[in-house]
Amino acid sequence: MRKKIHIYQAFILGCILVLMTEKGYAQQIPDFRNENLTHTERINDLLKRLTMEEKVGMLIASAEPIPRLEIEKYYHGNEALHGVVRPGNFTVFPQAIGLASTWN
Repeated sequence: MRKKIHIYQAFILGCILVLMTEKGYAQQIPDFRNENLTHTERINDLLKRLTMEEKVGMLIASAEPIPRLEIEKYYHGNEALHGVVRPGNFTVFPQAIGLASTWN
């Protein structure tokens, strides 16, 4: 049975892909950077290359760079209860406790 892609894994890959640079690719491009492959193939390749410590380090709002994979440090925000908070433009909805307090 095929493994399902978790939304969080896809989100992390998306963040990494946005921050990747094109420099230093005289050698073969790793599968996780190959845009001709499916998202599933790219995510699985990246997950195989990451150590357990690196994977755990990516579960927080800001991840340290991974120089050996040329992944830069990034910040994606960690407040999703009322919207995704990121640097720049973002959408914020009222907090759940604030909505609950509006009812008489």
